[in-house]
Amino acid sequence: ENAPLLGEVARKLLSSLEITVETRPQAQPRLAYRSDTPYDAMQYIPAGEFLMGDPEGHDDTKPVQHVFLAEFFIDRYEVTNAQYKLFNPSHRYPKGKDWFPVVNITWEEAQAYADWVGKRLPTEAEWEKAARGEDGHLYPWGNQFNASRCNTEESRNRGLTAVTQYPGGKSPFHVEDLFGNVLEWTADYYRPYPGSQYTSPDFQEGFIGLRGSPWIHQGSVANCATRSYAPADNRSNFIGFRCVKDVE
Repeated sequence: ENAPLLGEVARKLLSSLEITVETRPQAQPRLAYRSDTPYDAMQYIPAGEFLMGDPEGHDDTKPVQHVFLAEFFIDRYEVTNAQYKLFNPSHRYPKGKDWFPVVNITWEEAQAYADWVGKRLPTEAEWEKAARGEDGHLYPWGNQFNASRCNTEESRNRGLTAVTQYPGGKSPFHVEDLFGNVLEWTADYYRPYPGSQYTSPDFQEGFIGLRGSPWIHQGSVANCATRSYAPADNRSNFIGFRCVKDVE
């Protein structure tokens, strides 16, 4: 069975990777979000049950269970450099990368952005439902991995891509880029599922749950039930985020 991407095995892997970690100037976020259309570029996820977990996956994805969630909206795309710069004018990124996902953002910075736009980070369950649909597909598009539908190591892009580059990878709820490009911060600490018999010292470390599959990893060895995690202050060039909003 595959270990969690940022678990014991992944720590050894990460030490061998060339990870871009930038020193950020003190953020000077704007005080108020002034959009009259907060639901722009968001997709509606209806209330109801969905299948969460993977019976063939790592033990931290078990037991498989039917989970009921209230209705919510989720960003159609990962938060981009251009969007994040509106929040933090000191944010720097390469020219021509406006529509690329923002990376090198800590969990608290992602939460601060979400608060600014009147949203929040998704729970692991909300992220998984948005990605898999109500029928529990392993990938947003179905049950078989397809490198042409996402930006993973198999895609050979060797870097980030625009959030709009893989429309064929959208989920049943028309949410895009959920698998591939970047891992995404969630609102949850990494903990065992209810009813799980699996134990790990990492449950006690205050790690934050991550979902998806990044451009540097093989997508074929993961799916939308795969759980990853990282320290809250982690800055990596393969971790980004998207937001959700409750239905008012």
